Amino acid sequence: MTQVESNPLYPHLHGVVDAAQPTANHPGNGVMNPEQAGLAALGTESSKAAGDDASPSVDIFINNVVCTFSVRCHLNLHRIGMDGHNVEYRREYGKVTMRFRKPSSTATMWSSGKVTMTGNDSAAHAKVNARRCARALQKLGFRVRFSNYKVVNVLGTCAMPWGIRLPNFSREHRRDASYEPELHPAVTYRIKSPKATLKLFSTGSITCTAPSVENVQLAIEHIYPLVLPFKKIMTEEELAMRGNQSKNARRLLQQRAKKAAEEDEVEEGEVNWEEDSEEEIEEDMYSGSDDSDL
Repeated sequence: MTQVESNPLYPHLHGVVDAAQPTANHPGNGVMNPEQAGLAALGTESSKAAGDDASPSVDIFINNVVCTFSVRCHLNLHRIGMDGHNVEYRREYGKVTMRFRKPSSTATMWSSGKVTMTGNDSAAHAKVNARRCARALQKLGFRVRFSNYKVVNVLGTCAMPWGIRLPNFSREHRRDASYEPELHPAVTYRIKSPKATLKLFSTGSITCTAPSVENVQLAIEHIYPLVLPFKKIMTEEELAMRGNQSKNARRLLQQRAKKAAEEDEVEEGEVNWEEDSEEEIEEDMYSGSDDSDL
């Protein structure tokens, strides 16, 4: 995933945070998970409280990327559950789950050969984890042919530097917005082109679900000028709530970093995925295949 430049029409909208390259606002952090997103929001509020003249930034954070692919062979789920690593065989559901880390992801496999990957924090990590899963199945003796890879769903979030008056917004956009405060505290806004579904909260938080990362970026750019006339100044209670969430996020982030440092050593009995080069993996998986899409 590449960093998207600022929108010339709305310079406050900085776009999707890059997965590998550091940015000026978030040096060296890469893709922001929910905990880091809370820290970014806290930094914006702190600069605002200090009377900083710089305009607050609005960054889009990718929380989950779901992808699917096929290995084009029958999978013996019982065999995977007995011989695989980090797997869980659910016989009553007819599927096997396999978990990966660094980058973290969860693969769900069916006997037909279809595999779904969830929990990825970028499109690039989704492709890497899909190849890792195919390689793990190949090491178990299956004739894997990696094909039909596709990103099917992306979850992105962002936080406006101000709140949103949801009743007024929903009345103004009755055709596309749905607001039922008795059932859900957010406004559901659907966009046909680009295809995306957004949930707007009164605190200024926006959650976007779309088929691709590009659609998430375009959807936020589409909704930004629509919610701008309905912004409201956040109360001290709402600002305090954001601050508490950011403090909890910082503590959780530090705990995860400490745990990751302790797990640098490969655990006993765990497959070392770094032992095979990229060329060897591609050569093994694609050898003997006469399909053009492989």
